[in-house]
Amino acid sequence: MNILFVTEDHSIKNYGITSVVSQWVDQLSIHYEDIHVTVLALGSETVKQDERVNIVLVPPSALGRFWGWSGILTKSIKQTIENEKIDIIHIHGIWMAAQWAALRVARGYGIPCVVSPHGMLTDWLWQNENLLQKLKKKFYLGLVFKPALSPNIIFHAITPIEQESLNRQLPNTQIIVIPNAINLDNAQSIPTHRKPEKQFLFLGRITPIKAVDILIEAFHQAQLGSEWKLLIAGPEYVPDYVAELKSKIQDFGMEDRIIFTGPVYGTQKQDLLQKTWALVIPSYAEVIGMVNLEAAEEKVPSITTFATGLWDWEDGGGLLVHTDIEELKEALKQAASWSMEERLERGKSSYKLVSEKYSWQTVISKWQAFYSSLLTNQTATKRK
Repeated sequence: MNILFVTEDHSIKNYGITSVVSQWVDQLSIHYEDIHVTVLALGSETVKQDERVNIVLVPPSALGRFWGWSGILTKSIKQTIENEKIDIIHIHGIWMAAQWAALRVARGYGIPCVVSPHGMLTDWLWQNENLLQKLKKKFYLGLVFKPALSPNIIFHAITPIEQESLNRQLPNTQIIVIPNAINLDNAQSIPTHRKPEKQFLFLGRITPIKAVDILIEAFHQAQLGSEWKLLIAGPEYVPDYVAELKSKIQDFGMEDRIIFTGPVYGTQKQDLLQKTWALVIPSYAEVIGMVNLEAAEEKVPSITTFATGLWDWEDGGGLLVHTDIEELKEALKQAASWSMEERLERGKSSYKLVSEKYSWQTVISKWQAFYSSLLTNQTATKRK
């Protein structure tokens, strides 16, 4: 079985989607000798993959860079399909040229196709964007994206919440629900005796949907002791929003306690997580949120929202809130009151929950079975 993964960017700068796709293709390659995976992406950089994973990078054109367009994009997809004898195309994301071109090529070749929007069609995004942004998205969906879909395409929802959004945005489409997952193969080497510092951590893209403004306000109102800090780590995707956040911190006089670290990757991110008392991800919309799983891998509990779809998160030592200042304030106060023993036990419980329900060791077999069913159904259809 030969599978082509198409994504707009497979570099470390793409944060969550790259993290998911990178582990996904490695796990397929490691666990199934009969599965061969190729990743095609725009750009000149890629994260390191298992030696059996083939990488195809397509340089974007200067004029079409905003959409991720390349004059050789369609040609590159077709050549990859033919050279690698691709059986299935799995597209990640929906808004960029790579996904649109892959949809059109898949339809032309009659190849089974799966689309993982990764939360890009969640209701919050439609409800909270300005009129121009909504019109642009409606135009794109109606006149560009939907016409490229084949009748038998299948969409992948990471959570039941995302499934509901997809049903509203793309009615009458086939949808499969499989959660995001994380690789825990190396987690056993993490020391269990370490003592976290009195710091909360936000980790991710700094955009309005992540509700960092709510977190800053809640941390301020919680009035924790001066030894408690809040670190905000991640790329500043919306400069005006970040400027508002920094201005608010100055107004509170908390520049020494609420600190922007910039993006962190690799061992730097792992080190930051291991020092953290609790991760805090108060997003308005989030399909699980890989960073919650990454924190659990380091035996760090997290405070996150019901919007993640992680309904069982509190069973694993974490806390769930709505994206609300008062609720988040109380959750921060509760977490700060944990004894060291309770904090470490909650970290272990988070790890246990993820290992049982959200690890690739548990989830990868679901994808292997699903991909196999696509080929079986295609063969049966051709025989009719």
